[in-house]
Amino acid sequence: MLFHRRHLAGLLVPTLALAGCATYRPQPLDPTAELAALARRDLAVVVEHPTPLGPVDLGDGLDERELVGVALCLNPDLAERRAGLGLAEAALIEAGLWPNPEVGVTALGGTPGFSLDLDLLQPLLRPGERKAKREVAEADQRAAVAELAAAEWTLVAEVRSTRMDLLAAMALQGAAEASARIATQASQAVTAQRALGETNDLDVAQATWESAEAMSAVRSAQAEVERGRQQLNRLLGLPPQARLTLTGAGEPLAWTPPSLLPTENLGAAVLDGRWELTVAKERYVRADAALRVALAKQYPSLRLGPALSHDDTGTGIGVGASLDLPIFDRNQGGIRAAEAERDQALAAYRGLLHRLTADAAAAQADLERASAQLAIRDQDLQPAATKAMALADRALAAHDWDLSTWLTMRRRWIESQRSRLDAVLAAARAGIALDAALGRAPHAPARPTENRQSTESHTP
Repeated sequence: MLFHRRHLAGLLVPTLALAGCATYRPQPLDPTAELAALARRDLAVVVEHPTPLGPVDLGDGLDERELVGVALCLNPDLAERRAGLGLAEAALIEAGLWPNPEVGVTALGGTPGFSLDLDLLQPLLRPGERKAKREVAEADQRAAVAELAAAEWTLVAEVRSTRMDLLAAMALQGAAEASARIATQASQAVTAQRALGETNDLDVAQATWESAEAMSAVRSAQAEVERGRQQLNRLLGLPPQARLTLTGAGEPLAWTPPSLLPTENLGAAVLDGRWELTVAKERYVRADAALRVALAKQYPSLRLGPALSHDDTGTGIGVGASLDLPIFDRNQGGIRAAEAERDQALAAYRGLLHRLTADAAAAQADLERASAQLAIRDQDLQPAATKAMALADRALAAHDWDLSTWLTMRRRWIESQRSRLDAVLAAARAGIALDAALGRAPHAPARPTENRQSTESHTP
């Protein structure tokens, strides 16, 4: 009996040794250390190593291209998505492997004697099953890459929009500070005139009121700038306290209008530009391949391999086989579920295409309206306001106007400047939204792949 046990152990030990070769390497997570690492983040890494959009020069401030490049390098959400690509790659590797062989051992001992039965069965895939499984994994991998690209393009639009918001807030802060200085000077002048008996207490109170409101506007503008800085830092992957210098800060807000497309060309532009459509298409391709996997499972599954039998009478070698017969279910539930998933994926693609095309048309209409409003303001309102303010300044200098009336005109001028700033910002936001709707940008990580392949060819 001891001899037979040694033989049995000699058969099992090599089999168990082949079970695996990978080892576990602990990688503990220290929240405190992670927090400290985030707080130490700065732009040194992107200065030393070029971003996907080129090098970064901190000497003259960060322009739009450099901000987008920093975000593509340091944004933590993108890092998470890039790490997740490994899951799709692992699934693709697994789909390309053959099923593991199965070892069966039966050992019996008793009065008649000792017997040992051993078989090594290799599962054989059904016709077309391995290819379909690989196509499922390949579609998942392409979808994961497309999802990452879509997230990158979304981040590009968010960085561009946040940059414009911050520049507008800086411009508003500069205007508010200039107004506060004028209001303070006016309050001091009125107070001096009151001491000389040249004005009354009502004028002093009004000037003081104007000065207090101007200072309140400065504080509000400063808070808006700080909020914009923190929002931009979040998108760039920098700590909230990071201080960035932007090109164009403190200058009049400017923007370059994007090109418009004929309405009939918007659909084609969406097909070419939106990575989300690639994701939806690959999900349909995956569902189609998964249906073929389900169809293959309605047929028997065969396991085949050598078999060995040993007892007191001798040793025999032959062939072992095992057959899984799906007589009762024939995988009808799995097939129906796979068909429903493919139908759903096709409907999802068509619905997304319809929605994105409608969004692009709406974004272009918004840009046209915002551009028209800005043009009207620059052609009519702005020149009239500038002329009126210049006349008011000359009237005050010639002592034809009192200070109280001039302050009222000055308030209207400030409101007019703010309205124009809002109009420029609205047009800029609309332009960025149109670029995002069409999947385009002056600065972007890569051009999308071709999305024009129709799902109709896959439709049964």
